[in-house]
Amino acid sequence: MKLYHGTSGERLKAILERGVEPRGERMGNFGHTLESCPDAVYLTDTYPLYFAVGSIRQTDPKPWIAAVVEIDTGRLDRNLLNADEDVLEQLGRGRDGLPATWEMARRTEHYRDLLKTMRFDWQGSLLDMGTCCHLGTIPVGAITRVATVDVLLNPYVAHAAMQAQVSLPNFAYCSREYRALTRWIFGDDDESDLPPTHDLGGGYIHQEYRWPPAPHREGIRVWAPGEGP
Repeated sequence: MKLYHGTSGERLKAILERGVEPRGERMGNFGHTLESCPDAVYLTDTYPLYFAVGSIRQTDPKPWIAAVVEIDTGRLDRNLLNADEDVLEQLGRGRDGLPATWEMARRTEHYRDLLKTMRFDWQGSLLDMGTCCHLGTIPVGAITRVATVDVLLNPYVAHAAMQAQVSLPNFAYCSREYRALTRWIFGDDDESDLPPTHDLGGGYIHQEYRWPPAPHREGIRVWAPGEGP
């Protein structure tokens, strides 16, 4: 199975030398939300460009590069894979027995802290919201490809990626679009195993999104480790 990690191009050199490391004491990329688990690397099969574009800071030197790292889970220790605490929090609302007075942040913090000592169904986490995590560094040997997008040369792709809202409802209705976007970035055209479109009721069918053809690929590069961009 191929999963993806979205990051800033500023971190690519370190990733290709040492692997994808947990953030540790570094500040998270999404300051408006609860900090992620410092010991985990977050993976997705749906939203890597959203996380990649979101990791670019205004203070980063230009060009602003969003990077998506492709990872082969067959090269990982599956015992280190775990669910995403956001998935656990959203699935558990109203049924997990946590105090009703706890707000979302407190609930998410609870599940985030459990990741260090408990194993949850990481594959179920992917099926429910397209995200999971890996405890500890992902080795360089598990990286199969890298795709980068210069968001100043291709603002269309950056805008499309940032329309996502990583949540259970967004995944249910829009996962095909964002998975197709990831494949388009890497130049993969086969969409035969993507989930079907969804009937949202009232006769409205959520259609597959057709990403633009080759002339709109300005600023996109794809390569394998060792080849260079």
